[in-house]
Amino acid sequence: MIDPSPAAPSAQLVTIDRLPFDDHRDATWNGIDWPASWITGLAPDDEPRRPVDVLYRLSWSLTKDTKLRLHVSADERYEFRVDGVRIGRGPQRGDLLHWSFETYDVELAAGPHTFWAWVSSPGLANNLAPSSQLSRRHGLLVVAEAPHHEAVATGRAAWEAQIVTGVEHVRSALECARYAGGTQRIDGRAVPWDALAGQGDGWSPARVTEPARVTEPAWGELGMSRPLTPARLPAMLDRPFNGGEIRHVAASATPVQTDDHDATQAALWQAMLDRGDAVTVPPNTTRCVLIDWHNYVCAYPSLSLRGGRDAEIQASWAEALHVDDDPESSAKAHRDAIDGLYFVGRADTFIADGHERVFAPVWWRAGRYTLLTVTTRDAPVDVLGFTLRETRYPLDTVPLPQIDDAPLTAALPILDRGLLMSMHEHYADSPYYEQLQYVGDTRLESLCTHVRSADDRLPRRAIELFGWSRVGNGLVQARYPSSTPQIIPGFSLYWVAMLHDLAAWRGHRAFVGSFMPAARSVLEAFHDRREDSGLPRSIPGWNFLDWVPGWAEGIPPGGLDGFNAAFAWQLVYTLRLKAELEEWFDQPELAARDRRAAAEVAAACDEHFWDASRGLYADTPGGDSFSHHPQCFAALSGALAEERAGTLMDTTLASTGLNQATVYFSHYLHEALAATGRIDDLHEQFELWRELPKLGFKCPPESPEPSRSDCHAWGSHPLYQLVVNVLGVRPQPGTFGFDRVAITPRLGPMRHAAATVPHPAGPIRVAYEHPADAPKTLTATVHLPPGVTGALHARGQSRPLIPGEQTLVV
Repeated sequence: MIDPSPAAPSAQLVTIDRLPFDDHRDATWNGIDWPASWITGLAPDDEPRRPVDVLYRLSWSLTKDTKLRLHVSADERYEFRVDGVRIGRGPQRGDLLHWSFETYDVELAAGPHTFWAWVSSPGLANNLAPSSQLSRRHGLLVVAEAPHHEAVATGRAAWEAQIVTGVEHVRSALECARYAGGTQRIDGRAVPWDALAGQGDGWSPARVTEPARVTEPAWGELGMSRPLTPARLPAMLDRPFNGGEIRHVAASATPVQTDDHDATQAALWQAMLDRGDAVTVPPNTTRCVLIDWHNYVCAYPSLSLRGGRDAEIQASWAEALHVDDDPESSAKAHRDAIDGLYFVGRADTFIADGHERVFAPVWWRAGRYTLLTVTTRDAPVDVLGFTLRETRYPLDTVPLPQIDDAPLTAALPILDRGLLMSMHEHYADSPYYEQLQYVGDTRLESLCTHVRSADDRLPRRAIELFGWSRVGNGLVQARYPSSTPQIIPGFSLYWVAMLHDLAAWRGHRAFVGSFMPAARSVLEAFHDRREDSGLPRSIPGWNFLDWVPGWAEGIPPGGLDGFNAAFAWQLVYTLRLKAELEEWFDQPELAARDRRAAAEVAAACDEHFWDASRGLYADTPGGDSFSHHPQCFAALSGALAEERAGTLMDTTLASTGLNQATVYFSHYLHEALAATGRIDDLHEQFELWRELPKLGFKCPPESPEPSRSDCHAWGSHPLYQLVVNVLGVRPQPGTFGFDRVAITPRLGPMRHAAATVPHPAGPIRVAYEHPADAPKTLTATVHLPPGVTGALHARGQSRPLIPGEQTLVV
């Protein structure tokens, strides 16, 4: 792939909420078919879903300066350029019934122009494409709004195509990273370099495959035509990422031995990295160059070479170095350490053809470390540069909270980085290993997003995608989009909670209302599993709850085909949230039904799971296994009296032998502690995150050590906890759309704290101080945006809050 240069400044991605051409219908535009068709560079008898990369071009002219509106899509991924300058990538991920297209406004001068697209289709076989990438068949779609249909539209204009030779999609050597897709081997000796510039020979007329449609055909063959829908999100971030340090240069890195380090060579490679100074690798030499980016990054890498025909360069990525060379091992040392450790990573391979070239994979890579392994043959190779362009969702965030807790303050950028690195065209559970959007992860990531930014487009997109994923029994899929369907029954309940979160924090009445029938279908699936005892039997699927050591695949006792207390209490918890949603949407009868069902399941939990001798809920009826998880959901369910819920959490923390909540589920433990007023305990629970900077982490890990993933944004949830349960800013319970704010500061051992909290009407700002001369007194300065009111609850008092700034002493 040619250099992933920045997008053209004269091009702008335009997000639209309507289908195009509403005002430009012509003889071929009938409201179903676009005035364009999908095209392909493959022959009629070629396999339409095989791994393939194809270039497309169109040469045409304008008689006057023009601002052109273009709509572009492809299957699977495209990069689109005008006159050699990239204007965008896509399409944003959706599914086969909601295929995204991007809309660009491009200013073009009178004269000749060339449109060019690279469409990469890793295919769906052998884990070559990321699992979150869906596909029907390879193709490109481009159309311009009137009056340029005929001149530009694929299927009408004279588009040409050429298959890219020399590019091979390779299955990842890391089986545990298979969901993130394969890597690439680019043989520069076989690549049609002139075609990459839109020039040269070898072009053939592109072949039309099918009409472009905005709805399914009348005969209703679902998924056969990729109905088109406008992209919902802005363009992903695209900016240089600098700051890499050459940590090690030697002939081998298996393992890294600091005694082998060549400091002279390291200085030369550092100059290449910093300034683009060429560094030469002699003939018949192997050189391993370890780069530490000193932060976690998701980026499109680019390698510039000159000469060195037949030289092979591997660019391999890792989150950290490993204690052994087992590619499936999760055993890692301190994340800053390299000496005596092994680099186990995902590698792209580039082969030089003897000319000056730029090599780049078609998809972004993730991690903290890059290992360049250069192996020359009979000719020296000049490495001219290795650069990164960072990519992620362009979230505009408020400042991080200011808190009187130095270790936790040091951890906040780590949590924030983890959140940002997991935000792309959808949320990702781990950018390195899977790049899949799971409901359980996404709920926590969305909550963090709500307290970090007023931009809620990605949380809405997540709700929409999961809503589209529903299966026959009414549940949403556990991860979506995904080429392999998966059901985690409890995750469907989290999706209903996500609807409640969005309604409470941001409103969006019409959007949330459109998914209420789906929310009802989710709860019906659980109602159908309730037996005479009142308890719900586990629904078939992967009944994951938490990565608790000793729970096979994270499934708690009773989770395979039986009764589990945590899942039963989660149902009660979700029924309460759904009842509130029903009340917001003027459905009191349905709300009453949910509350009755919640009371019935709660009573069954007391009857079948409660162990009076332990003062805890057992994991299974009459069982002797206990864990944090059912106690937390019970305390959050609203079904227990306040005093009993508090006692339950005291017993939970004081008891020994319980299965402990790990990184992910600790969000619900923190919520339960805050809900029952155990604030000192909540502050103590942050200890795991206070340790992250000392261990060299740049993002929160997936689980306690040994952690497979070093970037798992479900571990960023203390960002939410600090704002909501420590600084105490949240929507007033029971209110829709953050109409009123409830501020309940619970600083615990902190003496001062401050935060800016996003709100649809403008930022909320709070600052608290326990004066040295009056440590039991709280001074609170609160700024509310126009039209927002609420109350401050502190030290047993409630004070009204009005728009503007006010200082209260309680």
